[in-house]
Amino acid sequence: MPSLKTGKKLKPLQRKLVDSFPSLKVSKVSSKQLKKTDDNIVQKKNILKSEIQTNEKVINLYRSEEDFFPSVVEKSNYVNIDEQTHIDEALNMFDLTYKYGPFVGLSRLDRWNRAEKLGLCPPIEIKKLLLTL
Repeated sequence: MPSLKTGKKLKPLQRKLVDSFPSLKVSKVSSKQLKKTDDNIVQKKNILKSEIQTNEKVINLYRSEEDFFPSVVEKSNYVNIDEQTHIDEALNMFDLTYKYGPFVGLSRLDRWNRAEKLGLCPPIEIKKLLLTL
């Protein structure tokens, strides 16, 4: 049996080592077999992609903000503002509450006004706080 790289004959001890590692053995595969395996791989990839897409759709159907952020939604209805730390916490809670819509590209006051127009009842204390800042 010739060596895999050099083409030299292997010694008996080397042959035993090569035979003990099946990954070192060279197998002849026809082009038809390669095409079949490539098609199977492509089909498996397509199946996996479609499964992932359907799972994402199912997850999105059951996703709601109350499931993921119940404490933030409950606390955001009434905000007690006494000190600077409370002010920062109140604004952070308002920022993290997805109930009032996305906050990318909007100021806090614009987001509050949009939430009010949509009937989402944002906390009035937040608007007072934003107007004083």
